[in-house]
Amino acid sequence: MILSLSAENFGIFGELHVEFSKGLNVITGSSGAGKSMLLELILLLCGARASVPVFTERAYAEMLLDTGKEEPLIVSLRSLRGRLNYRLNGESVPRTTVYNTLEELVEIHKQGVTWTLTRRNVQSGFIDRLVPEELLKEYSKIYREYRKYRDILNTIEDVNELEVRRDYLKSETRKLKELLENIEDEERFMDEVKTQENAEMIRENAQQLKDVLEKGKENLVEAFGIAENMERLGIRTFKEMIQDILETTNELIRMADEKMMEMDTMDADTLEHLRKLSELLRWAKYKYGPALEEIRKNYSIMEKEIQEIDEKLKLVERARNEIIEVRMRLKEVGEKLESLRADAAERIESKVKEHLKELGMKGAEIEFIFTERDEPGVHGLKDVVLNVRTIEDAPFAPIEEVASGGELSRIYLALNLTTQTRNKILIFDEVESGLGQRYANVLARFMKRLARDNQVILITHLPEMAMAAENHIVVRKEGSHARVEKVEGEEKIHELVQMYGGGVSPEVVRKEYRKWKDTK
Repeated sequence: MILSLSAENFGIFGELHVEFSKGLNVITGSSGAGKSMLLELILLLCGARASVPVFTERAYAEMLLDTGKEEPLIVSLRSLRGRLNYRLNGESVPRTTVYNTLEELVEIHKQGVTWTLTRRNVQSGFIDRLVPEELLKEYSKIYREYRKYRDILNTIEDVNELEVRRDYLKSETRKLKELLENIEDEERFMDEVKTQENAEMIRENAQQLKDVLEKGKENLVEAFGIAENMERLGIRTFKEMIQDILETTNELIRMADEKMMEMDTMDADTLEHLRKLSELLRWAKYKYGPALEEIRKNYSIMEKEIQEIDEKLKLVERARNEIIEVRMRLKEVGEKLESLRADAAERIESKVKEHLKELGMKGAEIEFIFTERDEPGVHGLKDVVLNVRTIEDAPFAPIEEVASGGELSRIYLALNLTTQTRNKILIFDEVESGLGQRYANVLARFMKRLARDNQVILITHLPEMAMAAENHIVVRKEGSHARVEKVEGEEKIHELVQMYGGGVSPEVVRKEYRKWKDTK
């Protein structure tokens, strides 16, 4: 339960401190006093999306809650130049953390919420209040697993197309791999191909070169003898130069011999291999080039795509195998859930009929229609539709087609009372909206019943609701600010007189209030 709320500079509240009690807490005040803003501040501290203006650079709010643990929970909120910072027991947290922490503890029923009865998930939600929470959580957990595998199978491309694409890529990359493993430098490779193709002519030219060099060598030897004679006469230069030429000539002859031997080792298989690589290079440059570096990049991209396809195919195979077992578990838990829902629906229908009679809808009834789904849904194996008839013996029809605004409000209240929770904080904003003064006493009794097992906080204009409350909080406008205070005794009587519009004497109000105080 909420124990207290304090704030500084939030909205029109300069300073605020209010304490709440167990049971029924009402917030009253004249129109425009700031009741809704106070409720918005409570919602904001519960982590809900709400809007409370801040007119100063700094603002602070704090809410103290009893969550059933040894230590109370402190939710605080700071606003610095319009930026909000939440804290849970002093630790800075995102707003969503606060919301998730209090989500199962707090139920918010804002003004006009009755129209949500037309939503299918809201309709089934009333039934689920009477179903074991552990079973709902188990179904939800299995469904998430089932949905994961179903989404994999639905979103991944056609498996046959993936396999065709993978086979094509593997065929292409095999050829590119052979090319890239054998060719590191394109220019050097092309020279090698040219050499292989002209091996015979190269051998002939090397032989010719060798013959010419050997003939020239004979003349050089003769010239070397003459240079030796000149050396004896004191001229050394010629001998040294001719000696260098002879050494160079011998090296050239040796190189010509090596080239001829190399050409002799050339065979048809090597030439055929090089020609195939050359064709492969032309193909790769046309399709994935033009440069060898670009071919390497495209090869890497294709290898990565093959890996991704393989992972997808493994994922599909796993999903196909797992979804069968998961669906069986989902069906088993879902059938147990739907059986309990059917029993709960019957109990709700019977009790709601009684409450609607109290609310002036004699002969009105509701019924829940369950229809099988083709696929398991997030909430169960069946769809739930809430049908209603507002006149006895009239045919049932979907609630959105036959119920007026006031009737929606009464059905909403009857459903909430029938399926009321325990140990929760229930927040209502003008629950009488759509009903009015005519049903004031009935509404007050309903709220008092809800407050037996829950803390109820509501804004109201009905004095009967305020009389039924254990805790009465009044919001008063004072200039540009608002003051919030708890009223008791004669202050409460005065406020109740004001709520009646001043047309009822304090004595009459005291008498009515004593009746409510004696009501259990």
